[in-house]
Amino acid sequence: MQRLLLSYPAEAPAGLEEHFYWLRRELDGRPNFALRHRLAIPVGDSWAIADREFYVSHGYNTSQAVALLIPVPEGSLVVYETRISTDQAAGVGSSLRKRIGRTVMAQQLTEHLRALARSISLTARR
Repeated sequence: MQRLLLSYPAEAPAGLEEHFYWLRRELDGRPNFALRHRLAIPVGDSWAIADREFYVSHGYNTSQAVALLIPVPEGSLVVYETRISTDQAAGVGSSLRKRIGRTVMAQQLTEHLRALARSISLTARR
């Protein structure tokens, strides 16, 4: 996945699934538009997935999230990493704003992943 992200689109490997999406969200009470590029590639029995946002109208400059889904006897192990770049967290108090942002993001991601696990568990039982 690292080689793919660094060399894209020159070295797109066989088996790569990718889609581009325009997203419209409300951010700070006004519409925010972003171009998302989602990539997924099988790696043995596992999957490597990346979400990248190249154009963001306001709020932050860019983001990238990478996940690895690894099958285990109990289901799937998810390894997830994200990085967001913004000019809005610069200046006086930036370290405090970044720490607060990381805390809020961690709480939201934890709840999203728990909800996903509950949903998958319910679906598997049917």
